[in-house]
Amino acid sequence: MREHGPIIEQLADKVALRHGFEHHELMELAEGMHAFMADLYSHLQKEEQILFPLVKKLEHGANDLP
Repeated sequence: MREHGPIIEQLADKVALRHGFEHHELMELAEGMHAFMADLYSHLQKEEQILFPLVKKLEHGANDLP
């Protein structure tokens, strides 16, 4: 997602700018795509910083979990 997300956002913007005046829903779609990607990146960051390290601790038998 980190690699392809920006490409998808750029394509959504390109389509919205090209056809959005005739199809207003494309502008809303591009805005929604940006909001979705921001939420997704935030979620991925939390997983990488909190969840995955916790899973690794569990895998190695750690007993000092929060």
